[in-house]
Amino acid sequence: MKNQIQLCTVAALVCLMAGCSKRSPDADSLIPFTPEPQQALSAVSPVPAPAGRSTADVPAGSIQFNIQLSQALSIYAALADAELQIEPQIQSLPVIIAFTNHQDLTRAAAIRALEETFTKQAGLVFEHRDARNVAVRQEKRSQ
Repeated sequence: MKNQIQLCTVAALVCLMAGCSKRSPDADSLIPFTPEPQQALSAVSPVPAPAGRSTADVPAGSIQFNIQLSQALSIYAALADAELQIEPQIQSLPVIIAFTNHQDLTRAAAIRALEETFTKQAGLVFEHRDARNVAVRQEKRSQ
């Protein structure tokens, strides 16, 4: 199962790097996010699940990182198998994202957990336009 997740991650990153993106309806305010596959894959520290454990999509401890926001977004895009459209200023945010899944998760639960982490640590909001397109914006802060 671990190899299957890694293969899906690599395939998604290759697809994203090849330019398989659709234009967003609000293209004036969002730009395509191009992940850096080498850095994204090296940032994840896979931990093999002990024998006899469940075969969750994302076994406990298989995602561990403390990395730049853009690298973390690359991992998110690969896991979600999604094309990201982001606000331009997000790429330059000086934010380090720390995440570890401490329990077995389904793929959908891992995506939700990452989104919650991005919201808490970087103030990002995710809008799922369809199964393969996600808009990422900074939270609007009330003044």
